[in-house]
Amino acid sequence: MSDVDGVFDKNPKVYKEAKLISEINNKNFKSVIDSMEVFNKNDASGEMKGKILAIKEELAGFDVFIINGFKKGSLSAVLGGKSLGSRICF
Repeated sequence: MSDVDGVFDKNPKVYKEAKLISEINNKNFKSVIDSMEVFNKNDASGEMKGKILAIKEELAGFDVFIINGFKKGSLSAVLGGKSLGSRICF
């Protein structure tokens, strides 16, 4: 859970036009991580990048969702099968 709705192409707190990356997998992993390194504004603290790297390392084989923990009902919605946030699957 996070304070944003998932992983974005830009920092959604700074850029209104930021787009949610609905899925991160082996096909787009490198481009997502590279964009975080090139555009430090996307992930200023490195926390989202760290989450993604840890998920790839420790939770490969599982579907992991990064969702907004401040939105009421988001956890139960995802557990109920609704697609919210960013799905990370390796």
